[in-house]
Amino acid sequence: LSWMAFVYCLFAGVALTADSVSVEKRGNTLGLLFLTRLSGLDIIAGKLLASGLSGFFGLLAMFPILAIPLLMGGVQLAEFGQIALSLINTLLLSASLGLLVSTLSRHPLRGGGFALLAILFLGFGLAGLGEVLRGYYKAPEWAARVELFSPLRCQMDAFATGAWARLNHYWYSLLAVHLMALA
Repeated sequence: LSWMAFVYCLFAGVALTADSVSVEKRGNTLGLLFLTRLSGLDIIAGKLLASGLSGFFGLLAMFPILAIPLLMGGVQLAEFGQIALSLINTLLLSASLGLLVSTLSRHPLRGGGFALLAILFLGFGLAGLGEVLRGYYKAPEWAARVELFSPLRCQMDAFATGAWARLNHYWYSLLAVHLMALA
């Protein structure tokens, strides 16, 4: 279920925010927003919250279902918390990437397609590139650095609570994905 929630987070943010600013550009109403006392950061934050909040509430509705194994004793609280943080972080990255593409594009289909390709590359492409670097080029240190920015690697490391090194890698990956979303 957490993997289905991961796929939801990966695509819901892009789908909800990929046309939020470009619709203002097409309607020539973006300039009206700047006539108010709002700064550019206020407008972007408002668009991110207005567009991405419904996706966050959809994710929030999944958390009680994800917590059922926690109540039954099969999952530790730390594992549940790490998975929840990873899912929220992935949704934030997806929504911010959709918002970035929306500010750069005017056409909704081209912008949405580019946002979908970008989130697929970040989600699955970086993890695949890390595996290629590890297996074909025999460069595990470069593979770990590339995979650090993949939300898929962060989600996979959330399940690995047995090894202390994997836990530390989870926190570094969570921080890297969060900083990418904020940037």
